[in-house]
Amino acid sequence: MSDGTIIPMHAPKACSGKCKSGTCHTKANVWVLAACEGMAVLFEQQADGHLRLLPQEGSAVASFTDALRDHLAGAAERSAFSQLVLVGGANDISWTQASLPPSISGKVVAEIEYPLMPGWFTPPGGMEKLTQALEHVFRG
Repeated sequence: MSDGTIIPMHAPKACSGKCKSGTCHTKANVWVLAACEGMAVLFEQQADGHLRLLPQEGSAVASFTDALRDHLAGAAERSAFSQLVLVGGANDISWTQASLPPSISGKVVAEIEYPLMPGWFTPPGGMEKLTQALEHVFRG
C-alpha cells in the first residue's frame, strides 16, 4: 500500500528565453520548420526575432524526406536546437509531426497553423516572402 507520497516528475521545461528575473540560465535555440505541400524550409530564430535560413544539402528548400529527418536528428544530437516550431497548414503540420522521429517530436514546442503559399518556397524571391510572413507570425 502506498504511503501517499507524491513524487514530482522532473521533465525539462521549454525555455522561452524571456525569464522574469531578466537573466536566463539557459537560452532557447529555436528552429522553425515551415512546411507546404511536401516542401520544407528550416530557419533559426535569432535573438533579435529575425529568422535565418538554414540550407539543407546546399538548397534552401527540401522535400520532407529521410534526408531532412536525418538532418534534424543529427542537429538534435549536436544540440544545435532545443526547440522546434512547426508552421504550415493543418494537413502539412499533421504529416510533418507524424513523420518526425520521437527524438525530434519531443522538441516540438508549438504548431502554428498558418496558410503558406507554395510560391514562397521557390528561390530567390519566394524565400523573402516566406521569411517576412514567418517573422510577421512570430511578432504577431
